[in-house]
Amino acid sequence: MLVAENVTYSYWGQEKPAVREAGVRVSPGSIVALVGPNGAGKTTLILCLAGLFEPHAGRIARHGADVRHGLRRHRARTGFLSEHYGLYSGLTARQSMEYAAQSRAGAFPELLSPAPRNEAIEQVAEECMVADLLDKDLDTLSRGQRQLLAMAEVEVSRPPLLLLDEPASGLDPDHREQLAAGLEKLREGGRAILVSSHILAELEEYATDLVVMQEGATLPQQRGLSPGSLRDVYRRLRDEARGGGHE
Repeated sequence: MLVAENVTYSYWGQEKPAVREAGVRVSPGSIVALVGPNGAGKTTLILCLAGLFEPHAGRIARHGADVRHGLRRHRARTGFLSEHYGLYSGLTARQSMEYAAQSRAGAFPELLSPAPRNEAIEQVAEECMVADLLDKDLDTLSRGQRQLLAMAEVEVSRPPLLLLDEPASGLDPDHREQLAAGLEKLREGGRAILVSSHILAELEEYATDLVVMQEGATLPQQRGLSPGSLRDVYRRLRDEARGGGHE
């Protein structure tokens, strides 16, 4: 569904690119784990994949077409969850989800009608474990509750591509397990999913692919991983990169 090749992005005033010649492939029915230490460039790469940053070099294609030629549609049909997802103060959780649904109605016309939209909100709220929060003010929610609500807002339009930057941030162990189970169901339903983290334990139960990022560069993508193998594959790739003089 989404292929990035030789993507490079530099922030103004910085000597080294934040992302340099990075590559990743996100296919339907897969969960790609984007792994690397803090500052490796994971968030910048995801922003490029989401169409929010334009790479200074390289190419990002969706279904074979360069996303720059259909940027608005690409953004609308991509579920992007940033590590620090903003929610409007003064709204209830239901109103916030309503706004999120209507903002995506251009790409998902079924959300224009109140009945289907309300049905989607109720169903996704149940799936994302926020059904009991719908009538609460956002200002009263904990960080973990706000993170779950943010995931529900991303999911309310059922986008075929999900780009999730540290989605387990702020979640307790029980909610992390439920998030993992939910992502596995989405994968089984044919979604294309990329999840970033610097904590392997959050990803190894459900990731099917692994992309390791170091100082802005990506190592070759590993596909078809078995449950629990992520840690071993990561260590092997890291050791090979160090032995080969990879920066």
